Amino acid sequence: MELVYCLCCGTRTTEQLVDGVPRARCPKCEWVHYHDPKVAAGVIIFDSKKRVLLVQRAIPPVDTWTFPGGYVDRFEDPDKAACREVFEETGMTVQTTELLGIYRAQDSPVLLLVYLGEATLKSAPPRALHECKDARYFTQEEIPWEHLSFETTLRALKESYATRAEARVE
Repeated sequence: MELVYCLCCGTRTTEQLVDGVPRARCPKCEWVHYHDPKVAAGVIIFDSKKRVLLVQRAIPPVDTWTFPGGYVDRFEDPDKAACREVFEETGMTVQTTELLGIYRAQDSPVLLLVYLGEATLKSAPPRALHECKDARYFTQEEIPWEHLSFETTLRALKESYATRAEARVE
């Protein structure tokens, strides 16, 4: 959706090159609209049997699998947003242990911050809640690799296994 009117003075905007990128710009007050990325955060959680927690989506893309996560609210800390999303989707209370990485799919405005995390001692077992059809642990061999939700899900899961393998070597 393109911005038609200036958010500062209400004048109809025009498209102009600003910093080499076409942007909506006000010809009256010179205000420029910059499209900001959308930030999401998720948590990859392994249990004591080295299985990873995945949720099956009830929202598009429906029936695909990913680790729990979602959008970060304005002024919310991304690691807290990731933990909130895990709770909303599975009922589990978790804590993040480290930032695995930041991912973006080509042609996507979403920046995905993926954390490694663990369930707290008093956490409930996972169950499918908000926006989910199922929530369960998978061994690496059992992961439905052909039915993952996003390319970033695949990349982060592969990196999480590589990170765990490197940690065992040390």
